[in-house]
Amino acid sequence: ALEDASFISKVGENFYRKLLNQTMQRFDALRALNANDPGIGVRQARILIKHHLAFEGDYAYKRAHQILNESLKANPYHVDSIIALSRLQQAEGQSAEALQTIKRARRYVLARRDSQLIHIELLRQLAPPQVVAELDSIEKEFRNLRLSSETAMDSQRNFSELDIKL
Repeated sequence: ALEDASFISKVGENFYRKLLNQTMQRFDALRALNANDPGIGVRQARILIKHHLAFEGDYAYKRAHQILNESLKANPYHVDSIIALSRLQQAEGQSAEALQTIKRARRYVLARRDSQLIHIELLRQLAPPQVVAELDSIEKEFRNLRLSSETAMDSQRNFSELDIKL
């Protein structure tokens, strides 16, 4: 929020809002062209959540819900959509619902990496604040494993090492 305040003071609030609106329009157009890519919706929802105060009333949260629901319709197993939905629910003060979203996902997200990301998010929601930075670090390592597996590197050993950290 502090970096946003600094940016807004430099460019002005009107320009900031105009830039956000243009960004949302571009994301809408991009999602229309790539309807089966839920990752685009996740990125748009994260921007809406982060900058929700720049929008009138609860528009940003409602729009983020709509976008994430569309992303989950395109791919109900998309782990980042599930996590973003849970974090949105937390931002709205619905901690119990956010926890339920993650607990439900544990039953049907089957890919090992995705399952561990769900587990990390569950721990993050339950952990004291001083542990969250360590969970963020572990999450980053798991996300990097996808890159290794996509390049045909053996990531089995890496998964086991990260499992131990959890």
